[in-house]
Amino acid sequence: MFGYNKVAFLFHMLRRQLGEQVFESALRRFWREQRFRIAGWNELERAFSEEAGRNLSVFFDQWLDRTGAPEISFAKVAKSRQEKDAWILSLEIKQSEPSYQLQVPVQVLTTKGPVERLIPIKGTHTPVEIQLSAEPIELVADPDFHLFRRLVSGEAPPTLRDTLLSGQTQTLVLEGSTFQQQGLALARAMLDSSLQSNSTLEPEKPFLLIGPSSEVDTFLRTHKLPGMPEELAVPSSAQVWARRTPQGQPYVIIAANSQASLEALLRPLPHYGRRGYMAFQGSKAVIKGNWPLSKSGILYRFP
Repeated sequence: MFGYNKVAFLFHMLRRQLGEQVFESALRRFWREQRFRIAGWNELERAFSEEAGRNLSVFFDQWLDRTGAPEISFAKVAKSRQEKDAWILSLEIKQSEPSYQLQVPVQVLTTKGPVERLIPIKGTHTPVEIQLSAEPIELVADPDFHLFRRLVSGEAPPTLRDTLLSGQTQTLVLEGSTFQQQGLALARAMLDSSLQSNSTLEPEKPFLLIGPSSEVDTFLRTHKLPGMPEELAVPSSAQVWARRTPQGQPYVIIAANSQASLEALLRPLPHYGRRGYMAFQGSKAVIKGNWPLSKSGILYRFP
């Protein structure tokens, strides 16, 4: 049995919810009953429900009949000390509409180490109370990506797509550039929305910056943004990288040595949207990579 993307997550979540033994038994039951037949999701659901001894229709319906994914967050987080070695952590786990029935892994870091809980939730607001033997410092939901859900800002490493598909991306071809026209042509080829050409940076929006390498360096220093990453410090004619501002907005930098170097990117670069950084020699990508994960899970840290 094979599954990709959302289907693979469905089986992963089902295995964790039922346990390894019941999951494997259900698969064997499905094989015995449907061998040499054409079977679908209804037959699979019936095999798992019968083996688990409970109705799993809600689980299958919410993952098979809906598009999208839940978005989870914390609210009303508080801690209170009951006695010397007793604390109570209270919070709400919120999710977007339409709500799902989920088993949310929550890890609480305390002064004595981590504590893990599996919290069942349904509806848009689920109140939770956790008893602890030490003071909580931070908590994180789904730190190991066991749920099919929308990632919060900062969980996924930045890629070119974050900026190019935003719909609000501002484009800056640096003043004084000798290849303004070529820079705008490249921006039009890459952006998923209409071109919004700006002369100044609006920090609350994503941006695409195109310019000669020296002018790009000056711009980044002026706006207190990191310079070209060391991963791109190789002989090349153009460098491209994706980052996020301190405010969490994605941005893409395209720095080229010459107008010809920029023109060479027109055909290959729009096909690298899932990359985090690249270096080109002419039209050939000599370096291409993705940034590592900086954090995982939905984090709350006590002040």
